[in-house]
Amino acid sequence: MVIDTTSREGMESSLAHLMGVSVPELYQYIEAAADSAIEGQWCFNQDLFDKAMEDFYSDMIEQELPDEILFFHLSRRLNGSENEISYNLQELLTSNNSFSEFLNAHQITFRKGAGNRIILCYRDRQISLENTMSTDVCYLRSRLGYNSGREDFCFNGFAFRDLLMKNQYTRRLQGCPELLKCLERYLRIKGLTEHYAEKSEYYCFMYKFPIEHVIFDGKDDLTVEKKQFHLLNQVAYRLYQYSRDSRYIYDHDNPILRLKDDANASIDYMVSTEIITPDMIE
Repeated sequence: MVIDTTSREGMESSLAHLMGVSVPELYQYIEAAADSAIEGQWCFNQDLFDKAMEDFYSDMIEQELPDEILFFHLSRRLNGSENEISYNLQELLTSNNSFSEFLNAHQITFRKGAGNRIILCYRDRQISLENTMSTDVCYLRSRLGYNSGREDFCFNGFAFRDLLMKNQYTRRLQGCPELLKCLERYLRIKGLTEHYAEKSEYYCFMYKFPIEHVIFDGKDDLTVEKKQFHLLNQVAYRLYQYSRDSRYIYDHDNPILRLKDDANASIDYMVSTEIITPDMIE
C-alpha cells in the first residue's frame, strides 16, 4: 500500500481511505489535532499534532500501514540517459556511465582512494583538496568523502510532488548539477556547465520504494513502523496547511528522503519520468 503524494487530492483520498472516513471527515480530525497543537502553546507544536494524529490512526486504521513510499528525485540528465540506473555519487563518478564519459571528454576523471575518498584528477594530474577556506574546496571535500563519518554520496529526493516546483532546490538544480558548477569554477574550465545544459534535459523522476529502503533525512534511526507514522503525520500536516490559505504554502518542509550511501536506485523502482520546463518552476 502506498500514499499518493503526487497532489493534494491524492493525499486527501489516500489518507481518508486509510482511516476509513470521507475527505470532509478527514479534515475534521486534522483540525482537532491542530487545535491540540495550538491550545495553551505560544506556537504550533508539531509533536502534539503528530501525537493526536497517531491516536486517531491507532483507533481507526484497520488495514496495514503503507509499506511503500513515493520518492521524487530531481536531476538534469544527459540526453539518452534518462532511463539509466540512478547511481549514488561515488558510483556515478568512478564507474563507466554517460555522466563520467561526459567528464572524461573534458579531461576530468575520478577514482576511488583510501577509505571512502574520491580522488579528483584533471588532465591526468591529481588535484589537491587540502583544507582551505575556499568555498569550492570545502564543497568538494564534503561531496568527495574527505570528511570521514560525514560522507554525502547518497541518492536523494523528496516525499511530496504537489508543491515541488515551488521548492528553492528545484530552481537551484535547473541549470546543471551543483558539482559541475563547482568543478567549472575550481578547475577554471570555461563553458563546462553550458555544454552540459545544451546536451541535457531537466527531469523529475518518480520512484516507488519499499519504505524500509528509504531514510528520512535527519531521522536516520526510525523503525519501519515509525517511518510509516512519520509519513502519515507529514501528509496530515501538509493537508492542514492547505486548509489555511493555500496561496501562501511553499515547499520548504517537504520531507527529504535518501537511500543508503552505497545504494543505487534501480530502474525497476521507477514509476515515471517528467520533463521540467522553465515555466513550470514557480
